[in-house]
Amino acid sequence: MKRRSTAALAALAGIVLLLTGCKGGYAEGPAGRVVSHQNTYDSATKTRAYGLTTQNSAGLRTAFRVHITDYDDCPDGADYPACAH
Repeated sequence: MKRRSTAALAALAGIVLLLTGCKGGYAEGPAGRVVSHQNTYDSATKTRAYGLTTQNSAGLRTAFRVHITDYDDCPDGADYPACAH
């Protein structure tokens, strides 16, 4: 019985994370215009890391990691974070 309730609790926690829009736990990057995309592949772990670089009105560029959906939804020239869903 305990195993069943633990599994139900774990499933509920997963559903809550999906519904709250958890995107890999990355902090939102600074607002600005998207000027570059980074897509790196680590062959040892067979994983990809996605990143964006934004430029603010003062010309400061900042690179940061994002979830793949933000990477796909924010083309160069888009306003971040407005382009991220």
